[in-house]
Amino acid sequence: ARSPVGVMAMAIQHGDTIRILAGGADAEAALAAVVSLIESGMGEGGPAPVKVVAPAPIANVAEPAGLSADGFLKGVRAAPGLAIGKAVRLAQSDIPVRETGAGIAVEQAALTEALDRVRERLAGSASQGDRARQAILAAHLAILDDPELTAQAQAFVAQNKSAGYAWQQAIGGYVEALKGLGDARMAERVADLIDLQRQVLRALAGEDESAAALAPGSILLADELMPSQLMGLDAGVLAGFCTARGGPTSHVAILA
Repeated sequence: ARSPVGVMAMAIQHGDTIRILAGGADAEAALAAVVSLIESGMGEGGPAPVKVVAPAPIANVAEPAGLSADGFLKGVRAAPGLAIGKAVRLAQSDIPVRETGAGIAVEQAALTEALDRVRERLAGSASQGDRARQAILAAHLAILDDPELTAQAQAFVAQNKSAGYAWQQAIGGYVEALKGLGDARMAERVADLIDLQRQVLRALAGEDESAAALAPGSILLADELMPSQLMGLDAGVLAGFCTARGGPTSHVAILA
């Protein structure tokens, strides 16, 4: 229950019957608190969520098969409105990661420092913006502090793997787990995990987060856009964006 990614990987649906177990000196109080929280709706309220099927990713938008009979590329609208501007393609380069570490103590210290740097940046950013932005960043902070995720990364470091490789593998395991659930909403949380993976790897590489420089009226085209990338852009120059992956309930769509 302390692991956000562990709970997500359980793929519990609205209306499912679940069993809650607790152990320890405060087990009874813990059970009562968790049951009360779930039965209260966790503060969300409203009707049961409607299942949304995420659009299939487009492998290559240049292929004729991706076009409709009238020559238009069809998509799913995540945020309302009409935008006309100059298309700008966002390209990302992979962050090189070595597998073998420079010693367990060295790699443990490097991972701890990188996590602290990203945590500090997220906490600072969470104090700005609207409630949706604050809630999404709070969720990212919770994932960053996930004890199961950290334990898995430390287990790889103990095998003399580099901090970057350890973090990459730990995140990657949960990415595959969420993808395999067959749940569109959980599949859209994959972007959040990959976003945190990228941020920590950049911190380990000593790279600063830098936003793409866009001209006024730009429409950003990307295979996938991460929440931190969107929040880092100047909203005043961004006319709109279109991605091959994601869906209407992704955090990027909510931010939009």
